[in-house]
Amino acid sequence: MKSSRYGTLQLVLKKTRSYLKRCGLQDRVLMRRVLKSTINTTCAFIFCLIPAVRQRLASEPSMLPLISVMVHPGRRVSSIIQSTIYVITGLLLGLLYALLGRFAAQRCLGDTWHSWTAMEQYTQNYKRYESALAVLAVFEICMLFFHGWMRVVNHNYFHVVFPLFIVVHFSFLSPLSIDAAQIAKTFTIPFYLGISMSLFWNLVLYPEFGSTYLGNTAIDTMNEIHHFLNNAVNFFISIDNEVLSDSLYGKKPCTLARLLTLKNEIEIKINNCALVLEECTYEISYSYLSPSQLNGLIMTLKSLQRYLSGVTNACQMEFLLLGKAQRDSDSAVEQAMSKEISHADAEKLLHILRRLKFPIFELHKTLNTCFYMLKILLADAYDVDFSRVRVPSIFKEQDDVVPVYRQKTDLPKDYEFQSTLRKLQDAVSSFDTEFRKELANIDHDLLTPSDEMFLLSSFLMNFKESTSLLMSLVHEVEQIHKVRKDRERKGWLRGKSLWCPALESMDSFKRWFQRSHQSTTENDALRGTLDPGSDTHGETVAARPNIDDLVLRKQQSNETYGSPEWESLPTASNSNTSDRQNIRHLSLQGKTLNIITDALCRWLRIITVTINCTFRDYRNNFRFAFQVTIALTLASFPMYIPATREWYMKIRGTWVGFVCILCLEPNVGATYFVFLLRAVGVILGAFWAYVSYQAGMNQSNPYLEVFITIFGTAPGFYYLLGSPHIKAAIIQIISIYAVLLATIIPSSIGGSIGENVWKRILAVGYGGGIALLVQSTAFPITARDQLNEELAFVVGCLAEIEVLYAGELDAPHKITISKATLDRISFLSSNAKSAINRASAYKTIARREPRLKGSYKEIEKVFTQMIFVLRQIIERMDNIEFLRKQYGFGIVEELNHAVYPYRRHVAAALGNQLRSIQEALINKRPLPQYLPSARIAQKRLLNKVRDTLYMNYRRGYDFLSSRSTAVADGNDNGFEQNDDEGILLRVKRPRTKLTPSEIDGLRERYLSWNATGAGFAEVIEYTEELIQLTIFLVGVNEFKYGFLSRPLYSDWAAQAVTQFDAFVKGYSAVREDVPMRRDHSGVEGDHLTVYSDMGMELPQTKTKTMHSHARRGASKLNLARIASKDTVEPETKLMSGNDDRLDLQLTKTLGDLEDEDEDLYNEQELPIALRRYLSRKKD
Repeated sequence: MKSSRYGTLQLVLKKTRSYLKRCGLQDRVLMRRVLKSTINTTCAFIFCLIPAVRQRLASEPSMLPLISVMVHPGRRVSSIIQSTIYVITGLLLGLLYALLGRFAAQRCLGDTWHSWTAMEQYTQNYKRYESALAVLAVFEICMLFFHGWMRVVNHNYFHVVFPLFIVVHFSFLSPLSIDAAQIAKTFTIPFYLGISMSLFWNLVLYPEFGSTYLGNTAIDTMNEIHHFLNNAVNFFISIDNEVLSDSLYGKKPCTLARLLTLKNEIEIKINNCALVLEECTYEISYSYLSPSQLNGLIMTLKSLQRYLSGVTNACQMEFLLLGKAQRDSDSAVEQAMSKEISHADAEKLLHILRRLKFPIFELHKTLNTCFYMLKILLADAYDVDFSRVRVPSIFKEQDDVVPVYRQKTDLPKDYEFQSTLRKLQDAVSSFDTEFRKELANIDHDLLTPSDEMFLLSSFLMNFKESTSLLMSLVHEVEQIHKVRKDRERKGWLRGKSLWCPALESMDSFKRWFQRSHQSTTENDALRGTLDPGSDTHGETVAARPNIDDLVLRKQQSNETYGSPEWESLPTASNSNTSDRQNIRHLSLQGKTLNIITDALCRWLRIITVTINCTFRDYRNNFRFAFQVTIALTLASFPMYIPATREWYMKIRGTWVGFVCILCLEPNVGATYFVFLLRAVGVILGAFWAYVSYQAGMNQSNPYLEVFITIFGTAPGFYYLLGSPHIKAAIIQIISIYAVLLATIIPSSIGGSIGENVWKRILAVGYGGGIALLVQSTAFPITARDQLNEELAFVVGCLAEIEVLYAGELDAPHKITISKATLDRISFLSSNAKSAINRASAYKTIARREPRLKGSYKEIEKVFTQMIFVLRQIIERMDNIEFLRKQYGFGIVEELNHAVYPYRRHVAAALGNQLRSIQEALINKRPLPQYLPSARIAQKRLLNKVRDTLYMNYRRGYDFLSSRSTAVADGNDNGFEQNDDEGILLRVKRPRTKLTPSEIDGLRERYLSWNATGAGFAEVIEYTEELIQLTIFLVGVNEFKYGFLSRPLYSDWAAQAVTQFDAFVKGYSAVREDVPMRRDHSGVEGDHLTVYSDMGMELPQTKTKTMHSHARRGASKLNLARIASKDTVEPETKLMSGNDDRLDLQLTKTLGDLEDEDEDLYNEQELPIALRRYLSRKKD
């Protein structure tokens, strides 16, 4: 019996621990913050209960607990300093504005404003009293418009405009007979006392200085990066090892899912580290090192993140390739939806990887040791416990040469950074040497442009650049360590200093005052902690900066007044020339009137255009400002009507406006959800106030009353600091003290505890209901529309980035990419990432909006996929940007004279697809049925680069193998090169000899071009997926009937194959006799590999084959041409030959088809249904 009870107790304790762990209650930092905030608010409530202190707080002592919640001490020092500055600014502005409004209203009352009561003014001075209240209403409307405007400009400004609203709204409801001194005392003492108490408890009880937390965060970030890099390299070079003993490492490779999770964790860690640095940089700290010392290191880590994403992408492609080789997948549909990399040859990749894995492994060992030492030295500089530094354990014991340090005394006093740097440089040089030797031993055909080489180059270039950035980290840590040692030599007293970088200059102070406005939400501002991803439920969304709106308007290319297009428009002042000539015959009065009329018309046009541009620039600001103004006017209009003002005060009308302003959000879905949260918070808070009051036996036992309130306040602060439901927690805590103090403190309104509870519930019903009504009817903004707008903005940014990447598309000049272009790409990329984060929040909010068009669940899945695809595209583009910044355009730079038409075709096709998606999302119009294929254009570009590369370097073509010397034909002096697209280009004379240094440089550029080409191919694939997802949302303009309709065409295709089965058999026989390489086909199908896995073919061989094919007869049956049943005109085709002449060939229709007829069209021009049918026939 005892054992069963003991087992049950253990089970209960285990479940309790599991539940507490899920709730996050084991987080000591969170519990300390909850404790500080609860103590602070409880002390504020106690002060309100003491009569002597309450008299000092003037007529509104309930403001003391309110401000203690708004500026709670449960945050870091720098955050509470910022909140204090914001709140004090709002209080001062609100007080000045309220005194000005009351002064104007009192002037309307005349000399009786201070001697007559409100009832006497209503009965004896009604007109003046009505005018005074109208003046107050005008002042309140202006304040409300400013409140809504500033909340859209910057969510951090909520701490400014909300205290401003409280002061103005509550002071305007106070009797007009109160003088300015009493109003100033009422709305200053409670607020400033509450702010002082919050600062006191923040600094005394468990203070959180950012400089202490910064070192721990930096070490945690570097631990994650080190762990990810070890797992990624192990995954890439050991994925083919089925037995652990065959692997070079001591652990098995992690799964791809785990690798992707680590990549996401790295991004979160780096962002969190940057936010902590941003916080602690602007607080006062006393230490050896300034927090700003880590600026350079964190910027290097952000750059390193881009290359680590490239390594992850290479691991993904390797997994797809090798995974496809291990499974049998014969489904045509599955093959059609697979990635292009799955069509590559896994054996070729494994063959190359087995030769290159040892140089990679040796470089990885050195990199691992250096990374660990950097973490140890950084931990020593910022006083971080060495136990926090993770020791790598991925290598075998005989290969693990990492010296482990457990204590600071074990660390050498004078560490030689130069030896570490020299060791890393030697390892990189040795890797390059071994890599070239291994490449020299690999067959020539394996190193031609192919999927396998693109994959391998993507990994190698990103891994090599990661190593280069590690060298930069060595320099950064060396500077930090040197400064720390120099200060330690001065002693404890002289070595440490007070650091306050925010006050070094006005620019740094401005950056701090306006910091994080692009990534924070109102919840982050109210919580006081900048934790990325904390607002997971999407209750609020970060505001879009005005600079993003400028980018969007530039994408839409709207014309404004003053542009040449505007000036060229016919107007009354520049088109009526006959009227101008008639002016000469008018009298002086008529001329004057005409001039005045023209001037007025012109100024009216200017004003109209200016207003239109201003509204377009700040449309969201105007919308939300009008919504706040209308909602609060409807909620508080009785206080400005003489007959209802007294009644409004008795029902606690100030609570109505308070609840209404907190329920308003910039979109319908957020307002509905927030209203429900506020309603629950108000009801719980009012109920707990009733419980506390009854426990105190109607104020006879205030000690027990205060004690009971703690059990309602502590959970509220937990939800405030540890959950995304910030405003619900705030209003729940405030409701407890508002209902209690309204009952306890004697006033003219009075009321029992039950009455005040019902008045509080009435306030949330009245104010929240008006907020819902206004948000749904007055300028409604739905989260679905905002989601479409954000996605369209991201696609537009990607389209512009793609154009900037291309460069030099109009002329055969050398490709250059300027610093301004790179800065513009980085700017667009950061804006696109912010927009994707906002789109993720809007996607969640849209689920809570009422819909009349059916369920949102299916559409939400499509949006989720679109957001994922857009993230992948941005990651690839970022990686391409960094590689091109380091290596340029690779081999294409010197071949641009020959390939720029093909590059232009790729850029135009991809740009057309992205712009079509953008316009479809904005206008909600279907996509066109046929869009230019960027994938086919990319294949043609790769074929052209391969051919041009061979033509230019045919005598030194062994730069890939370095084992033989190519012997060129004597007829290689031609300058003309014809291609299969009918484009005649002039190319450079082939080189006769390449030196070893030129070969190495060519190989380096070749690998960098492979790496960027692999990323660009993935961008094209993800864009095609994005097109399909967009079709699910907006549809596609397909032909409903006729030849171009898809269903009829497919039916006809199947029928055509059945009727002309004999021709198909003839085609197969000819095709087996005369094989044609698919790499050099004019048009290639989407199901083929993006990059050819065949070796480079000599242009002469290709030409001879094509001529032989033309002489022997038609090798393919062009059923698409047969379908037209019309005679096709002769077609001109450029064929490559030694005589460089044009071959005119006649292609006949079915009625004239004979054995000697020619058909130059590729099989891949056929529809998918026909291609599958032909493949089955051949099998």
